[in-house]
Parts: sequence; C-alpha cells; structure tokens
Amino acid sequence: MISLEIASKVLVIGPEYNNSKGGVGQAIANFAFYYEDFRFVSTYKNKNVGLLTYFGVSLLRFVYILIVNRNIKVLHFHVASRGSFYRKFILFLLGKYLWRKKVIFHLHGGGFANFYNNGNFLQKEMINVFINNSNIFISPSKALYNQVHNVLRIKINHSFLPNVIVPPKQVNKIQINKSKKLRCLYLGAINDNKGIFDLLKEIGKSDFLQNNILLTICGGGEVERLKDYIFNEKLSNCTRFLGFVNGKLKEDLFNSNELLILPSYIENFPIVILEAFHYNLPVLATKVGGIPEMVENEVTGYLFDVGDFNQLNTVLCNIINKPSQLSIMRGFIRDRLRKFGSESVIEKLELIYKSLL
Repeated sequence: MISLEIASKVLVIGPEYNNSKGGVGQAIANFAFYYEDFRFVSTYKNKNVGLLTYFGVSLLRFVYILIVNRNIKVLHFHVASRGSFYRKFILFLLGKYLWRKKVIFHLHGGGFANFYNNGNFLQKEMINVFINNSNIFISPSKALYNQVHNVLRIKINHSFLPNVIVPPKQVNKIQINKSKKLRCLYLGAINDNKGIFDLLKEIGKSDFLQNNILLTICGGGEVERLKDYIFNEKLSNCTRFLGFVNGKLKEDLFNSNELLILPSYIENFPIVILEAFHYNLPVLATKVGGIPEMVENEVTGYLFDVGDFNQLNTVLCNIINKPSQLSIMRGFIRDRLRKFGSESVIEKLELIYKSLL
C-alpha cells in the first residue's frame, strides 16, 4: 500500500478509471486500489462526452489543484498514443515548467513506437520533450521500453513496473466440463489489432475446431461487424458474444473457462493475462510486446508467432486431444504469478516516489 505520507504528495493523471473499458483506465483502477490517498485528475472519459469540454474542465481542475495544494510534489502521467499523449503533454508543460514539479512518464500501449515513427517533425519533438524532460520513465515491460528506446533514445532514468490487479475475491477453479468442448475465453477489444477476426477465420476453416471448442467473446468495439461475421460464417454453434463484462460475470467467466486466447498483433503488458493467472487459467497468446515476459511457453501457456494462425490451430488441436496438459499448467501458474505479485510492484512504485521527494 502506498502510504498516506507519500500518496498525498502525488497527483496521478490519466483517463477516467471508474468502470473504464480501456486498458489504461483499467490499469489505473487497479493501481488506485493500493493508495491510501489517491489524488487524480481525469483527462478523458468516453466518446459520448464532448472531448474538448471535458478536457477543458480537466485542465482547470489540474491548475486549481496545483495552486491550492502546495503539498503535491510529483505528477504521475499515465500515457498512451495519439490523443492520450497530446492531452497529457499540455498538462506536463504546465506542471513541469510553471510549477516545477517532478514528472513520471508511465507509458502504456504497445503501439507507441509506431506512433512516434509516423509523426511529423513537430510531433516527434513533442514526444522527445515530454519523455526526456521527465524525471523517470516507467514501462510495464522490457519489450516496450526497448521498442521506444530504439527509436527515441531515452536519456532519463527508467524502471520496469508490471501492471497490477486487485486480487479476486473468490477462485473456484475449475468447474466440471460437461460439454466436452474446450471452453475458451477471449476478453478484449473487438478490432483487427487484437486478432479476434483472424481467430474466427481460422476456426471457420476447421470443422474439427468448430466441433470441439466453445469460444466466449467479451469486449467492446466493432460489435456489429463481429455479430455479422459470426452469423455469415455460421459460427454460432461454437461461439457466443457477451459484450463488455465486469464484476461477478467476469469472475464467473474466468472460473468457468479452461483457456484464455489473446491473438493480438499489438500488445504491451496485458492486464487480462494477470487476471487469468489469478484464476489459474492458462493462456494462448502471440509473441508480442511483453507477453513473452509473462507467459512461459508450454509451462503456463502457449505462445505463437504474430499472425501465424496455423500455429494457433495446431496448439488448439493438441490441447483438445490432450486436455490434461492444462491441468499440469495450472500447477505452475501460481509460481509464475509471484514474479508479478502486486505487493512487490507497489513497494517498487513507492520507492520510485520516495526517490523524487
């Protein structure tokens, strides 16, 4: 737990985290659980709220807090690409150069290196100014740090800080599988970058997979496209779509499934893998971003090359033919999870704060 003495001197900036459907918001929500006093300014809520109006109010609130609360010493920015970066950049300039606060640049999102490479000269300079004039650069994974460092040459101190989760209240692993189908769970955004449509395409090519798996899909995004694809490709017999889930339903899904599938093309340090591990759920995922740092191949899950859905097909068929290997993996997941234990991560974060105070 971040003590009151330390937490009261830190202002965290990021997207709204209450009931957030985004990865950064969920990460912040989990971190917030471990602060005795969580001081926060939200810069983004959702697409149904006027972005400029919302950010204008956030900017005023940010300025008001820094004027009134002289106890704030550290600004902890949770940053991703595009709009997330530009909103934080404005607050960074004010906080760093007008109020002379210490700054943490905490990066989320596996596509930040592409965001930098695709920017024009001015955009690249803004990114360079923000990162290299912060006091500490935090990345959840070594892979993300290396990606950014290779294109930007990070000159400031850096630290690897895995994401955390709030420990589940109850784990009932594992419910008896009466259907005899392999129960698989996809939990993430519905779009091409996450690989969900390519996963469905691979399932559609295989009668064996269609007859032997039940894939539960959860998330928001291109929902109508997903429903149309399932209907047109006649995959309703082996899939079900539940939309965005949280709370008790999410817990039940982790408890009732046997394998989490994450076929992403771009990732950083997915919280959903940590959640799956807390429920002793093995993971089948791509070798992208920080995932290989989380999942040990053929020990706590399976890894396949990005975009190689033939590999994924082979792994699924092997699991279906020998499901006992999943039970063996569950015995190793707890040991793996200790490496990313929330208590040690929060202790490290508190030490980072102390170094700036």
